[in-house]
Amino acid sequence: MDELPLNDARTELKEGSAEYNRAELKRFRELCRKHDGLTIPFFAKFYLGVSQQRVDQLMTAGKLPSYTVLGKRLIPCDLLEQFAEIERPVGRPRTLALATA
Repeated sequence: MDELPLNDARTELKEGSAEYNRAELKRFRELCRKHDGLTIPFFAKFYLGVSQQRVDQLMTAGKLPSYTVLGKRLIPCDLLEQFAEIERPVGRPRTLALATA
C-alpha cells in the first residue's frame, strides 16, 4: 500500500546507492509523520494477539496496510490501532453440516 507516490528521481536511482537510500529515508520520515509512526510486523503480532503468519497473511491480502521501505515491510501505527479495534469473531468459521439421507 504505497499511498505516497514514488518520486521519479528515486525510481531512476540504483537500488542500494547512497542517493537511493537518502530518498528512502526521506520517504520513511514522511510516512512516519503521516501515520504517527511505523512498526514492524513482529510487534504487530503481539499487539493483535495473532501469529506472525497471520500478520503476513493480513498484509498480503491488503487487510492490514503496510509499506515497504528499503526492503522491509512496515505497518502504520495509526492503522494498526484502527485494525485492532474492529470486532472479529474468534476461531475458525463454522461450516454447515450437509444433510445426508
